[in-house]
Amino acid sequence: MTANSSMSSIAEYVERNSPYSQKAAKDILKLVVQFITDCLSVGESVTIPLLGNFQPEDKVVGGNNPQTGEPLPEKEKRFARFNPSTFLVSKIQPDFEGLISDSETNGELESKKSADANTQTQVIQPPPIPVVAAVQPDRIWYMAVSGQSSQQVIESQLIATGLKPETLVWNPQITQTWTEAENVPELKYLFQ
Repeated sequence: MTANSSMSSIAEYVERNSPYSQKAAKDILKLVVQFITDCLSVGESVTIPLLGNFQPEDKVVGGNNPQTGEPLPEKEKRFARFNPSTFLVSKIQPDFEGLISDSETNGELESKKSADANTQTQVIQPPPIPVVAAVQPDRIWYMAVSGQSSQQVIESQLIATGLKPETLVWNPQITQTWTEAENVPELKYLFQ
C-alpha cells in the first residue's frame, strides 16, 4: 500500500485477495461511492459498519470580496462529514480504548446510542451478494494454454493464472466443449 491509495490500488488489493477482477472491483467501488453521493445529496446519512458514518451538513457560507471588502451574498451549501467507527479508529490507533463490542468486531453492528449526542444511529446493512457472483472455489476448470495444451485450474485462481475473455475453458459439468471464457455464464463475473 502507498501513502495515498487510489481507487486503482484498492482494486488491485481486491483482485489479489478475492476472486474479483480489478474491473469488477472498480465498478463496485464506483457504485458504492455513487450510492453514498446520492444519499448525501438528498440529505440522508449513510452508515457502513466497521467503516463509519457519512452525514450531510448544510451550512450558510458567505464572506467578503478580497479585493473590495464588500460582503458577498450568503449561500446555503451542503458538505459531507465522515465520522469513523470505533472499530476503524481502534485499527488505526492500536492504543485506542474506545468501546468496541464483540458484535462490532464480527461485523454484526447494532444500532447504539451515541455517547456524546445520545441519539440513535441507524446502521444500514449492505444487500446480499448476488448469487451470480458467488464463487465456487473448489470448481476445477481446464484452461487452454497457447492453444497447444491445457492445465487444470481452481476457479478462484483463473484470473491469476492468466485467464482472458478469449481463453478457451472447459468443465465437464458446465460446458460440453471448449468455450471462450467470456461466453460461459458461470465465469462472466470475472470480466465485469
